[in-house]
Amino acid sequence: MFVVAVSGLGIWWMLKPDDSAPRPMATPTSSPSEPTTSSEPTRRTRTTTAAPPPPTDSYDSQLMALLSAGHDSSNCEPISPPAGTALATVDCGPATTPGGPQSTRYSLFGDPSALDAGFGEAVRVNSELLECPGSGVDSPTTWHYTETPDQVAGQIACGTYNDRPDVVWTNDENLLLADAQGPDLEELHNWWLQYG
Repeated sequence: MFVVAVSGLGIWWMLKPDDSAPRPMATPTSSPSEPTTSSEPTRRTRTTTAAPPPPTDSYDSQLMALLSAGHDSSNCEPISPPAGTALATVDCGPATTPGGPQSTRYSLFGDPSALDAGFGEAVRVNSELLECPGSGVDSPTTWHYTETPDQVAGQIACGTYNDRPDVVWTNDENLLLADAQGPDLEELHNWWLQYG
């Protein structure tokens, strides 16, 4: 009985909500072996409060649990096979949140190297890379939460794909890649800041 109580307490401690959740902000990072990227002075609020599902769930259900606000099973569906080296990919129609994208593709990866390669490919197919609105820096760049300016939370790039504004980003903690298109780059970027 004691072992069950201690185990239950340990599980609660690992899964309890973090009341000090940091807020995101873009930051400059570069390493000598990589092309230099700039940062954008961007602040974001954390949009995912629940821990990702346990590994026993399917990759599709793990990915569905990570979608941005405005995307869920009513406007998104898994595709098979997943894109590239992703474990799961979900295509979504118009977001239900204000200023949201007309279409978004989310992919879940198995490790950071595969995520970085997926981001690189998504950026490579853009016809033009642009500064993200209000950033004053070239794409691609990294972003971070305001409270943790020394911790890169992911990468972001703004540009055009098939003559449509495009924002591509990663969330490194969740091994998530998202690629969203909409009619207006500034509106799309503002949506990412709030919900992405």
